Amino acid sequence: MSHTSGRSLTMDLVNHCGADDIITPTGDYEGQNCNGWTRHMPAREVKERIGDEIWDSYYTFCMDRNPWDKVTSNYWYKRGYKHKEARAAERVHFAERAIRRCFGYPWGLNTWLRYRFVKNRLSFAHRPKLPRGSYWFTDQQGNIIVDSIFRYECRMDHVRHLADRLQIQIGNMSQEGRLTRKTKRSYVEEYDNWSREAIRDFFDTDLKILKYEFGEEGPQNIIEMKNSNIFSQ
Repeated sequence: MSHTSGRSLTMDLVNHCGADDIITPTGDYEGQNCNGWTRHMPAREVKERIGDEIWDSYYTFCMDRNPWDKVTSNYWYKRGYKHKEARAAERVHFAERAIRRCFGYPWGLNTWLRYRFVKNRLSFAHRPKLPRGSYWFTDQQGNIIVDSIFRYECRMDHVRHLADRLQIQIGNMSQEGRLTRKTKRSYVEEYDNWSREAIRDFFDTDLKILKYEFGEEGPQNIIEMKNSNIFSQ
């Protein structure tokens, strides 16, 4: 049972799955036995559907990364968005496309973030739609319910560890999705004071788990935290 931060590792693992395994759609891959299952389904929902006994008998893992860097990548992905090429579930409403045109879209990252936070307030949504990690691998009480959290920054080493643990061969990971960022600048250069602190507050739970700091080299360990509650730390 896995949740990964991108398509490449998922597709590498597909070759090791059997005919009865559930594989959710990703990219152009249609999936397998996935009726009623969605891509990036939270671990808590998967666990509820399959039950504690099966969940606890599986090795479960996910992959996450520095939140500031992750949001920067999300920004570049969204900036390269093309309405007619997007899936139906990902298409931007015509009213929002009109607003973007009126205000000179594409914006820089800081303006884009401000817009997302303002849009959240106007829509009365609980939180802006940014790629949180902890939401997908914790239960409602804040318990980590996966066995391991791998780090995107160390993905090659950590995927080798995964292959050794599962005793399977995993090939070179696909480069798909890694060419959307149109600058080689460090994510540090993209943020102003407001946006840096906004991301720190938004990802407070994630940072308690992942231990990243803005502008600093991140940890390189695999986090083994199943049934550990971050709110007690």
